Amino acid sequence: MPKQILVVDDDPDLSLLMALFLRKQGHEVITAGDGRAALERVRASAPDLVVLDWNMPHLDGLGLATAIRGELGLTSLPLLMVTALPDHAQALAAGVDRVVAKPFTSAVLVGAVEDLLAGPCQGWQGPIVRPGRVSARCSRGTRAWSCDRGTRR
Repeated sequence: MPKQILVVDDDPDLSLLMALFLRKQGHEVITAGDGRAALERVRASAPDLVVLDWNMPHLDGLGLATAIRGELGLTSLPLLMVTALPDHAQALAAGVDRVVAKPFTSAVLVGAVEDLLAGPCQGWQGPIVRPGRVSARCSRGTRAWSCDRGTRR
């Protein structure tokens, strides 16, 4: 079933590219060029998922995630952040559900979106403990969780 996805990025080319990837999967995509505009779109259209950039004018991705979770109280709205920044801990602490590193492929973006839209995993397999790393995998085989030096991916 098609879902409505809000794509938020101040780079119009990347925003268009992400929208094309997601529309190809049958989703309805709306866009916003900054966090402030995105917050208004969330209020007006109630998307099923938000893909957001970290560095944007007016209201960055962390501020947007915090506002969606706190001000709007949308704790179950899936948030997927795309960023070139290497430390994802702040994004996860702000309420982002998953982070995809830039640059990414269409398969990585679409996979992350579909995974988040599938909802929470009902049965985790693990933990798998290795030196400096703990991980687990969803019983559906679509989700992975790992912890490496205090960051979650």
